[in-house]
Amino acid sequence: MKKSSLIGIAGLILIVVSIGVFTVKTSGYKDVDYLLDINEPREVTVEGKVVDIHVDFDNNLVVFTLEGQSGARVIAYYNLDKFQSEYGGLPSHSTVDSKMVVSGLFIPVKSSIYIGEIQIRSILTGCHKAYEAPQVKKT
Repeated sequence: MKKSSLIGIAGLILIVVSIGVFTVKTSGYKDVDYLLDINEPREVTVEGKVVDIHVDFDNNLVVFTLEGQSGARVIAYYNLDKFQSEYGGLPSHSTVDSKMVVSGLFIPVKSSIYIGEIQIRSILTGCHKAYEAPQVKKT
């Protein structure tokens, strides 16, 4: 095979891979409101606004309250030890963004406040290591 043919094929592969990555990065996640239509436990991946965070030391959990665009709220639990090992400390304004995407088991709950709970298996976006924050500029 000619060298120019190999370069052309490699370029084509690079373009296809780039389009695929761009599509995945720009595709939206389902909003917490999507959970309103689920009536049985199911694995889900959803995005929501973080309206509350607290740590339940007795049960070794980080507890997030996530809100959808229409105001539906879900409680999302994550193992505290796992959170600390992945993000370098307790959840705070420096490690949790205003929106996050989580993946886990959704269990519907009949409540006047919450539509259910998610046992988080992974946090896909919305948390970062505190030590990765931008450095302060010296003047």
